[in-house]
Amino acid sequence: MSSLINTRERAIALEIRGFEAGQKKTYLREGKMKTSDRVLCLVMAVVIAGAIVVRIVL
Repeated sequence: MSSLINTRERAIALEIRGFEAGQKKTYLREGKMKTSDRVLCLVMAVVIAGAIVVRIVL
């Protein structure tokens, strides 16, 4: 009998936390790169490459 009670309590706890089988998982936000993000990545890559070249040459 205690086994059934424990199982029911765990099932209720999982339902409260959102682990229902019938629903698809959702995320708070999707991370999408904007044009400004791409430009910043390119600038940082150039800066890093420049720092490596300066370190090797000097």
